[in-house]
Amino acid sequence: MPAIGKILKTLMSEANVTESELARNTGLGQPVVHRLASDQTLNPKIDTLSPIAHFFSLTISQLIGDDPLPNNRISKLENSRCKTWKRLPILNWDQIENWVEDNAYRKTMSSQLTEWLLSDITLSQSAYALRTVDQSMLPTFPADALLIVEPKLKPKHNDYVVVYLNKEIVLKKMVMAGKHVYFKSDNPDFSPISLSHNNYTSYGIVMQVRMDFALKH
Repeated sequence: MPAIGKILKTLMSEANVTESELARNTGLGQPVVHRLASDQTLNPKIDTLSPIAHFFSLTISQLIGDDPLPNNRISKLENSRCKTWKRLPILNWDQIENWVEDNAYRKTMSSQLTEWLLSDITLSQSAYALRTVDQSMLPTFPADALLIVEPKLKPKHNDYVVVYLNKEIVLKKMVMAGKHVYFKSDNPDFSPISLSHNNYTSYGIVMQVRMDFALKH
């Protein structure tokens, strides 16, 4: 019989759910979830197992390894309590403009994209996820970090923005100073770009950063 920690880590990885997110959405304490996922709890109580099993649409017997996990657990997960969350596509950088601006493109690509993640924050239908691709925002955003981006919010001072600059879409920190807006990299090797107010196109602000895996279909 597999240890419950191994099963729970598998489920969390498939759902792209962190320990803190699972804790918030089950009403359990984060230390409780951590001890369970690391097999520090040898005899977990039903009151602990029940909300986790419910969250993943499993029985307690499946969660603790007495019964096998269902083969269709990903599709079941999408219809579970977890699906009150937002399912976000992980886009390539060259897909951002069309995704944000073209409803028909979003509908078409939603059936073709293969990498997704789940977020428990409130987001619009045009929100998306994105991987960092260079070192311009080190050390704030490590290489291959997953950024959750909301295009419907207007950028404010010190927001991290996905923005069109110099004929490409990039990630920058927006700093407002008087009549000018500066788009800066956190890496000092990259020079800031100065523009007048409203003389730029934003494709969203960064709402959340993750370093975990995507949910693949």
